[in-house]
Amino acid sequence: MHFKEIVTFSLEDTQEIEFESDNPPVKLINPLRQQENCLRTNLLPGMIKSIRHNLNRGQGSLRFFEIANVYLKTKNKFSETPAIGLGLSGQREDFFFLKRAVEEILKHLGIEDFKFQQASSKSFTNALAVVVNKKEVGFLGKLDEKEKNRRSLKEDLFFSQLDLEKLSEEKREKKYKPFSPYPAIWR
Repeated sequence: MHFKEIVTFSLEDTQEIEFESDNPPVKLINPLRQQENCLRTNLLPGMIKSIRHNLNRGQGSLRFFEIANVYLKTKNKFSETPAIGLGLSGQREDFFFLKRAVEEILKHLGIEDFKFQQASSKSFTNALAVVVNKKEVGFLGKLDEKEKNRRSLKEDLFFSQLDLEKLSEEKREKKYKPFSPYPAIWR
């Protein structure tokens, strides 16, 4: 599995954040531009912009990832949480490849006890919640057709976001056995 890293801006437009997320946006008191007046609550807006930019320039099979912070507001408290976002688009990309990529990330962290549960999302079809030890650590899904057309995307977008803080709590230590001091012999 080969993904290319992208780096996007943390500042977004309030209307985009409110449309994509159930979390209230963290608004800036004195923004420099109206199009960048709040902090992102998920990595989807930047992923959509990167995918659209590359599709409009004739790029085919796209596999991007981003590791960045998302900003949440809960009861007058602000939090900054690291997350990883995976985005796939193109004719050869599909939902099952994305699901397999998420499974590989979890297995690499030593997390064996995970499952995918059906979830509902206002922007995604076939959405699944990623659950580890009864805690939701992320989601994956296909951007729905209406939202795809609204964003002027030429191809389907498959997206996943995982909370790295929650994953680090569930991470298991890997155990290695020492190498044999005796060389192997074949007859």
